[in-house]
Amino acid sequence: YDATGVRVITEVIKRDGRRAPWDPERITRAIALAFYAARHDEAQNPHADHAAHRFGLGFTDFADVCEITQLVVNTVERKAQDGHDPSVEEIQDVVEMMIAARGHWDVAKRYVIYRAQRSHNDPAATENYTLQIDSSVRCV
Repeated sequence: YDATGVRVITEVIKRDGRRAPWDPERITRAIALAFYAARHDEAQNPHADHAAHRFGLGFTDFADVCEITQLVVNTVERKAQDGHDPSVEEIQDVVEMMIAARGHWDVAKRYVIYRAQRSHNDPAATENYTLQIDSSVRCV
């Protein structure tokens, strides 16, 4: 709990049941990659792992990404006040909902595709996946 008595999320539950640290920057990256895919017709993104380059997005799109990330974080944290740690699936449901709520239907479609691909990946292939993000670039 923080100083105001609000429960702070520290962990999420992965698909395989393991726990992982709560990292809103991963949400930012996933949303940004969906934006990039929608704006560049699925072209390879040379900045997919570079937050300092706004994941290849322009300022306006990246501002939208940051705003959506904040909406997702606020919603997930509010839902977690009952004491349970959110699952990756629950978080992704909120991401989908918030992208669509902001009117980015093309991006929501790309996010759904991204989500389906991630859920069908071989767990062994993604188990050691580590996202390195420039800590000077923050949305939340």
